Amino acid sequence: MVFSVYKISSGDFFYYGFTNNIHKRLNGHKSRLFSGCDYKLYKTIRDNNNVFDLESLYTYENRNDALNKENLLIKTHLDNDKCMNTRKSILTREERRESKKKDYQKYRDNMSDEKKIIFLNKKKQYMRSKRRKERFNKRIQFFQNFINEKNNI
Repeated sequence: MVFSVYKISSGDFFYYGFTNNIHKRLNGHKSRLFSGCDYKLYKTIRDNNNVFDLESLYTYENRNDALNKENLLIKTHLDNDKCMNTRKSILTREERRESKKKDYQKYRDNMSDEKKIIFLNKKKQYMRSKRRKERFNKRIQFFQNFINEKNNI
């Protein structure tokens, strides 16, 4: 299988990615672009009259080689204002945790009051069901231990 590291350019802006099927990936980007996805990449392309170019930069037989090259390109350009990648493609656990925390905080900050109420109600319901499951599992464990003790006698 061949993996391609590609670059999307729109005006002065650029984005790096990698894929094993460049045509399918191009169609995926087009689909997100026209569906109204609000990622930085698609907002920028829309601001440039939906004009962008996708070019394959490197090809590799090994997935990890392609991923490492993509990550190197992103790391090199991440501080550039023209780079539309929002984070490295390879993250440590701590970086991933921090990134998710920031994304979740941003999502919560932009949430309407109505959605916040719905979210809190779902969270309460989940916690109730979780406690119910924990109590049920404790009961099951008690009876399994009781049966095991009885069989050992």
